[in-house]
Amino acid sequence: HSFVDTLILHAKKKKATQELVTIRNHAVEARLCAEDPSDEFRPQTGTAHNVWGALRIDGAGDTIPVSGDYDSMLAKIIADAPTRSEAIGKLIKQLEDLRPTGIRTNRNFLLDILNSSEFQTGSCTIDWLSRKGIPVETQCTFPHAYAAAIFLDHGAGKQWRSNSIPRSLIMLKERMATTKLVVENFRCNGYEMHSVKSLGGDVVSASMNAPDGTSHSVVARFSGNQVHIVVDGRDALFEDVTYAPAERKDAAGAGAIRAPMAGKIIKVAATAGATVAKGDLLVVLEAMKMEHELRAATDGTIDTISIKPGDQVAMRQLLISVKPA
Repeated sequence: HSFVDTLILHAKKKKATQELVTIRNHAVEARLCAEDPSDEFRPQTGTAHNVWGALRIDGAGDTIPVSGDYDSMLAKIIADAPTRSEAIGKLIKQLEDLRPTGIRTNRNFLLDILNSSEFQTGSCTIDWLSRKGIPVETQCTFPHAYAAAIFLDHGAGKQWRSNSIPRSLIMLKERMATTKLVVENFRCNGYEMHSVKSLGGDVVSASMNAPDGTSHSVVARFSGNQVHIVVDGRDALFEDVTYAPAERKDAAGAGAIRAPMAGKIIKVAATAGATVAKGDLLVVLEAMKMEHELRAATDGTIDTISIKPGDQVAMRQLLISVKPA
């Protein structure tokens, strides 16, 4: 007998009836995925470090390698409670307590759904998310950026300088947006950091006072020139580009087709010397069981092609260059 058949036989033997089955508690599940809702839910690759913090997630290790070979789900997080509203509240708290992973996830998107009045009252329809549209989020002008700038200016929380430069400039990049911030004596835009302590490895926590007198909890993870910040449960991932070479802003720079993520080239729809128009399909990249079409950003002529079908490519790797018309 199959497992289901065994259960049915056991139920008949015990004379179990539907009336004996009772419902206790409500449960809500969220699927944490390595994808960026603000970039059309594009999958992210890398290594998710110590995701769980103080939470216990059975079967989950301290690090999760996220490649382009599988789907983007990192974990299913479930909360249960006597009432639906309490279960939602517990799930919100679990998501807020997740530590910064080092890669972008859909955490903020999940929190927005759980905190929405439509979801909490159970009035969502099947087309609710499509009607809300694709979320667009940036923390370049939020406390996340101010916290990241302060940490980066003062040695990422490891070797705090008592003789720090009185006034310094930090440049942060989030996706394609870049912002310039001034840090002076643990302050940035009126925000001040204090009570900094190490949580082990490359993770630190702190409290941050805002100009209006409110206090914010901050947890940050550092990896190379990246800083992943969680402020009051919401996260943002920045790249420190203070000393990075300036990116080209001319048409030649716009003609560079780069891999948005690590993956496998499954189609090259261009040939060297061919004329292309803005929007023409050039490359199809497969990552996390999804196909991603890369198109020309400008009219011009194919200058170089550095990949072929079957190649594995890294994030930001140059694939094709287009000489502008």
